[in-house]
Amino acid sequence: MSKNADVIGWGGEVVDTADYKTPTQMGNGRTSTGASYVKQIKFYVDDDETPVITPAADDLDILETQGNCYSVSENDGDELVVFYGGPGLVVAILFSSALLGDGRQFGGLKTILKTIKTEDGEVIDCVNILKQPAFSHPLLLNHTIQLEPSFNAITNCFRSRGDLLIQSWHKYGQCPDGSIPIVRKLMQGNNNRPIFPKQFPPFSSADMLQNNNDANYQHQWALVSADRDGQIQGGHAKINNWRPFVNQEGGSMSQIWIAASSGDNDRETIEVGWMVAPSTGSSDSKIFIYWTNDNYQSTGCYNLDCPGFVQTSNTLAIGAKLANISTYGGAQFDIEYDVRKDPKSKNWWLTINGQTQGYWPAKLFKKMSKNADVIAWGGEVVDSVDYKNPTHMGNGRTTEENPSYVKQLKFYVDDEDAPEVTPAADDLSILETQGNCYAVSENDGDELVVFYGGPGCPE
Repeated sequence: MSKNADVIGWGGEVVDTADYKTPTQMGNGRTSTGASYVKQIKFYVDDDETPVITPAADDLDILETQGNCYSVSENDGDELVVFYGGPGLVVAILFSSALLGDGRQFGGLKTILKTIKTEDGEVIDCVNILKQPAFSHPLLLNHTIQLEPSFNAITNCFRSRGDLLIQSWHKYGQCPDGSIPIVRKLMQGNNNRPIFPKQFPPFSSADMLQNNNDANYQHQWALVSADRDGQIQGGHAKINNWRPFVNQEGGSMSQIWIAASSGDNDRETIEVGWMVAPSTGSSDSKIFIYWTNDNYQSTGCYNLDCPGFVQTSNTLAIGAKLANISTYGGAQFDIEYDVRKDPKSKNWWLTINGQTQGYWPAKLFKKMSKNADVIAWGGEVVDSVDYKNPTHMGNGRTTEENPSYVKQLKFYVDDEDAPEVTPAADDLSILETQGNCYAVSENDGDELVVFYGGPGCPE
């Protein structure tokens, strides 16, 4: 540079320590409207005829090392303006529970850091991430929280809080860094969980026989599935939200199933989607998760009702009410679900609407500590055997006119050359246990879309 330079750049840079809690902002912390700007851009060159160059947007290269956290854009109107900045990566606190003894105590830290109450009575406790239910599990007493998956996932960055407003409580506040939101159990005797048992879809005659052993409840399914014995490492879908009619003791679920089994009684599953179950305290639609490692017998649970799932995000309360519900003939609201096994830790990571939420530790499973066998997408309903009006699935309709849908279906497999599979209709099997009451169909146009649901069959 005693002679000349090679390159020139304009924009922002941030530096943080590796163990930061709240990210440093770039510019004014915004990535879109009202962002920081650079104007009157020009540079000087060793050229007697044109020593000053005022570049156009096409003359410049863009570098974003973490584009969903800090971004840059150009407005090449009468004058080139470069906008840049962002809020950065929102990160949960990372601690080793080996420091905590039983995984639940850390000095004198409070368990509940903040409480958020809504007008309709829902209460969200912002619980210290180190005192979440997961660390009561005997296999997780010395567990080290994994901050992020090792694979290239969508991170916890977001351009605006509006991207996350999918639950009713969000408009009343947010949980601080280092905490996770948990729905408080409000009513005496009500565990905020469904009272009906979970069952696995009957892909075989053995499954059907075992499901028929329940004398109090009956389950019906309408779904599509893909079977890749010992090869599946996760799955993905976008499912629109509804609030169907559900009997008081029943439930209606729209979800993804990921499962493995080496026998009738050791089936392992990871499940995620939305559900309506009045026994949870309301007939609202809510995001749910579920896991079991013994075919729903004595292990596993919904949401955070038992130790198991490790939540790392402070943005979403699993089991809380959804704010936006689709309407027949009107606006459609959907949620994007992604479950993927980390190739290094073997933990199964959950991402919802582009935000990593946490993971099911590999230690919870036997066969699924490696891979899964089957993945399915669709609906399930549960009713007590003495019901009069059947519970609805999806939006209660079976036609393709504004139906319940599953889009962006794909699954991940143990194949370095082709780790993601986007299935066509011919790649999937259809299961309808009561097809004249709850149905599933496929539209294999430019994009595969699965339609499912129904009003049930009144007796």
